[in-house]
Parts: sequence; C-alpha cells; structure tokens
Amino acid sequence: MKDTKTNTAKTRTERTRELIFEAFITLIHDKPFDDITITDICEKAGIHRTTFYNHFENKNELFSALLDYTHMDFLEAIPQAGEATDLKSYLLGLVDVVLTSISGNKKKFSTFLSPDHNAGLKAMITSYYSDELLNAFEILEHRGLLKVRKGMPLSFLSEFLMSGFVSVCTWWLNSGEPVTKDQLMEYFTNLARYLHI
Repeated sequence: MKDTKTNTAKTRTERTRELIFEAFITLIHDKPFDDITITDICEKAGIHRTTFYNHFENKNELFSALLDYTHMDFLEAIPQAGEATDLKSYLLGLVDVVLTSISGNKKKFSTFLSPDHNAGLKAMITSYYSDELLNAFEILEHRGLLKVRKGMPLSFLSEFLMSGFVSVCTWWLNSGEPVTKDQLMEYFTNLARYLHI
C-alpha cells in the first residue's frame, strides 16, 4: 500500500514539473528570459508560488532542470566517451545526435536560441553543454584519445567548441537558410577533416 502512495506522489510531482516546464516554454515564446517572473510562471502553470519553490529555487534552476529533462530525450543515443574509439567519431556522433534532437524540436530550440531576446538562455545552454563536453574530454584524455597541447586547459577547449556549436545551431534555427540537418552534418564532417580532428 505504501508503494502506491509513493508512486502516486512521484506521478503528481512529475506532472507538476511538466506543467511548470510547459508554462515556462510558453512564456519564453512571448517574453525575454530576464523579464519572466516566478509569478508569471505560476499563473501560466496554474500553481501557487509555494508549489514552484517546492520544485525549484529560481528560474535559473528551472531552466537547468528543463535542459536535464530535454537532455533525457536523447541521452541514450549520445555516444559515451568511455566507449569511443577515436575523437573524431565521438565528436561527430555527438553532433549528429544533438542535431537530430534539434531538428525534431525546432520550435522549442529556436525559442531557447533566439538571437532576439534570449541571450541569457543561450549562455546557460552553452555553459551546461560545455560542462558535459568537459566531462567527456576528461574521459577521452584519460583513455589517450585526446591529446591537447601543454598549457591548454580542457575547460577552454570545451567552452570554445560548445560556444561555436551553439552559435551555429542558433544560425541554423533562425537565419532562414534552407540548410537540412544532413547538410549541416556534412559541414561539421568537412570541418573535422579540415582541422585534422
């Protein structure tokens, strides 16, 4: 009997978080991130502020949780650094998975990466995925698949690559250029060849 209550509570918690996520995504379509208040989110989700604070400390934590939640959609498809055979195939596999996810959720990602009013979100996305990439680079370096020049921190490399990648994704989603996911993947493959990765 106790397990049923726990499962019901988890379900209610998950539903509440999803309501908050949906409200937040809807608001981002209409307002810049910095202009969205906790009250706005609560009113849109139909919850009390106390309920919001039971789940998140602030809207930055909400956005990080939303990235985690979004990340879960394609987590299983992401190549694992511990299983990589070389740096190039690992990076191109990662790019392919992310581009596939973006192409399936263009509306959501174009909102997150809007050049018009969500620069703060773009910075948070870059930071979030830069940290993920840094963890992968540390594993690859430990396995001898990534060799960086002496004095170049892996954190610099991951931030540099992720900043460029997020900027390219922003361009892809918002420029109006008729570039398909496969064409963009070809650009990244050619870039990897050019850079001798």
